[in-house]
Amino acid sequence: VEQDLRELHLLYEVGQALSSNLDLPSLPEDIKQRVPQVMGVERCSIMLVDEATHELVLTIPDGNTGEMREFRIPSDRGIAGWVATNGIGQIVNDVEQDPRWFDGISRDVDFVTRSILCAPMRLGDRVVGVMQLLNKRTGEPFTEQDLQLLTTLASQAAVAVENARLVRSLQEERDRLLAKEAEVRAAIARDLHDGPTQSIAAIAMNIEFIKRLLRAMPERVESELDVLSELVQKTSHDIRTLLFELRPLGLETQGLLATLQQYVSRFRDPTGAMKLRLEAPASIPRLPVEVEGAIFMIVQEAVNNARKHSQAPEVVIYLYQEDGQIVASVRDRGRGFNLSAVESDYNTRGSLGLLNMRERARLIGAECRIRSAEGEGTTVELRVPLA
Repeated sequence: VEQDLRELHLLYEVGQALSSNLDLPSLPEDIKQRVPQVMGVERCSIMLVDEATHELVLTIPDGNTGEMREFRIPSDRGIAGWVATNGIGQIVNDVEQDPRWFDGISRDVDFVTRSILCAPMRLGDRVVGVMQLLNKRTGEPFTEQDLQLLTTLASQAAVAVENARLVRSLQEERDRLLAKEAEVRAAIARDLHDGPTQSIAAIAMNIEFIKRLLRAMPERVESELDVLSELVQKTSHDIRTLLFELRPLGLETQGLLATLQQYVSRFRDPTGAMKLRLEAPASIPRLPVEVEGAIFMIVQEAVNNARKHSQAPEVVIYLYQEDGQIVASVRDRGRGFNLSAVESDYNTRGSLGLLNMRERARLIGAECRIRSAEGEGTTVELRVPLA
């Protein structure tokens, strides 16, 4: 009875801690602090699966500095690797007699491991990590009852870790959205300053100039009014183009193809060095408005990137249907860039253009492929399933 009460108390304590802690870095440490006291073991460790590298990752505080140290082992190595790979808990009361035993981490942290109780952290059919208990303080062997309790704790921990990961993912998504919003605001402010704002200032100056001409040289007024009229028309066109790029209303009524045709006809490179062309058949199947909107924004982002960086005389938008997909691509024969270097340097760069395009594509179930090499131009290709 005393043992059962102890186990229930442990489950309650850990369950409360897990439900209240959604901070992924501190959550495993919280668990590792609570479990040894109640289970009567010298140490508890949690290794999480890194699905990208197929490794088990263990973080523990350094005994001297207190800073967190990270250890990685292949997910098929050691007793923990075996449990992670096979999804079956293990009792090993003498590690030296087990051929799976890997003592690399124990040596690095100067800890003597004599016995291990290890259980998989399951999330449905997926193993997201393993939880280990090391060395009973009494020197007694681990039992099946210990394994059953640890398996329950590991299942609770798996859910908690997944919840913490989801929260962190949402926070990162929020940060990306805020960064994108700031980037868009800055771009709008820059476009307004460099375009319509300058033109309106020029219009105001021309009006004052014409007022003076009217008194001093009335014969020149008509020609200056013609110049002013052209400037007003250009400013109106710039403002309408800016509004169109912010929200192309034609998507809802006319569809993606017509909207891209309007976009190309309105496009003006401020330097006059780049032309934009559209290659597309006479008709393209319609997609949901939100999907067509995402396609347009990805194309627009790719064109803007080409205008800023490619130094190409022409950029071509291709839109066509192929193998049950709508394909939209933006190609230039400009200077290109080292794609892997750019993708590995997101943390220190201000722009997240490539990441934004891929994220938008993912949200509509599409695939965004980017191909580029220095001196060979760039192609951004978006493939959207029709079904």
